[in-house]
Amino acid sequence: MHSSPAVANGIVYIGSGDGRIYALNAASGNVRWTYETGDVVWSSPTVADGIVYIGSIDHRVYALDAATEASA
Repeated sequence: MHSSPAVANGIVYIGSGDGRIYALNAASGNVRWTYETGDVVWSSPTVADGIVYIGSIDHRVYALDAATEASA
């Protein structure tokens, strides 16, 4: 494992080797949303003011709305 998840407001955020960022319901484990990046995501996310920040091997840092996955 290359990264650790972040948990905020009952949602678990994690990057993956498949190039996606996942938001999972902490209680049920159900996927709330996914976001596809340009490469694997080995960094750990952080959540601040409703925005998920996470870097990817594609040399970009993503800022996503924590509730909807839309780019912030």
